[in-house]
Amino acid sequence: MIHAFKADGAQDGYIDSALVALSEAEVRAYYQRLLTPDPGSAAQAEVARLRSLADSAIAPLQDAVELDDASEVETARLQAWKRYRIALNRVVEQPGYPAEIDWPALPS
Repeated sequence: MIHAFKADGAQDGYIDSALVALSEAEVRAYYQRLLTPDPGSAAQAEVARLRSLADSAIAPLQDAVELDDASEVETARLQAWKRYRIALNRVVEQPGYPAEIDWPALPS
């Protein structure tokens, strides 16, 4: 746990003598670690977000195909979204994962 006190000495009476003073660089490094998301967690969250987007796009297209009411364009879009969803599921297999990810392009 980090506590911050003004450097003017006004709060010195409240500072426990067992506390260890950190340099400005140590404080910056601490907050950098605290505020920098874990690459694995960030990648999983992005996959989930993009997967949700793909699922939302696929559902009505899949309905149209299953009911034999899909146009050629809708059928092609469905296949493109399904390929995209497969590519999303495979990002974990990339050599640089999770630090470096070649994200698949969204279907047009």
